Amino acid sequence: MTSIGLNEVEGRKKAKLKIGFFPEFLENMSIDENTRNAYQKLINELKEKATLFPVSIDYMSNAAQVYYILATSEASSNIARYQGVYTGNKLVDENFEGTYWEQCAQYRSKYFGKEVQKRIMIGSYILSAENYIEMYEKSIEIRKALKQSILNSLLEMDMLVLPTSPVTSPKWEDINKMTSAQIYMSDYMTVPFSLAGVPVISVPYAKTKEGLGIGFQFVGSPFKDAQLMEDIKTVIKG
Repeated sequence: MTSIGLNEVEGRKKAKLKIGFFPEFLENMSIDENTRNAYQKLINELKEKATLFPVSIDYMSNAAQVYYILATSEASSNIARYQGVYTGNKLVDENFEGTYWEQCAQYRSKYFGKEVQKRIMIGSYILSAENYIEMYEKSIEIRKALKQSILNSLLEMDMLVLPTSPVTSPKWEDINKMTSAQIYMSDYMTVPFSLAGVPVISVPYAKTKEGLGIGFQFVGSPFKDAQLMEDIKTVIKG
């Protein structure tokens, strides 16, 4: 058994954390200028307490599309059992004499919200015979490659840091004005790590002149949630 001296143990404790950052997000014009400036400021601050390394993840730009293909497909499959005949609430109109599929349509129109209905329709389209291989199975393969790329980066790093969203938090009155595409794409920096199954903690960092929030997410290795929290405390004030 190899013995470790006290000085070596203390040296390990004091070793700087290794943090991976994404240079591409400092130059990407699709990211809000306030967010890019805050990201650069955070990186400069982290350099005082940790060693930073540039990283890049394969298929990062495709993650949102992959996520919503898989999420809507799973939603469509899982919710299929709620048709108001054998499961779920019964229709109020007990004298309805339509076909099984007509009853399903009436039930889902009554009890499912617009977003749920939208996801069922998109998922059903993706899982159809003509689209299954091209869309669903291809997304599964991209997810595997994305996850492996993230895990490879975390093998060399204690954690990764990047913006939580490409834009600042919206004003309350502007939320209902956002299109579905805008809402979905605001997730494109968080969904890669949901697909990979790794722990992530989003930390509020700054505000714009208008008082809109800017946050950054720290990404850790699988099953290292507690360690991620401790590492963040080491480099972030307050």
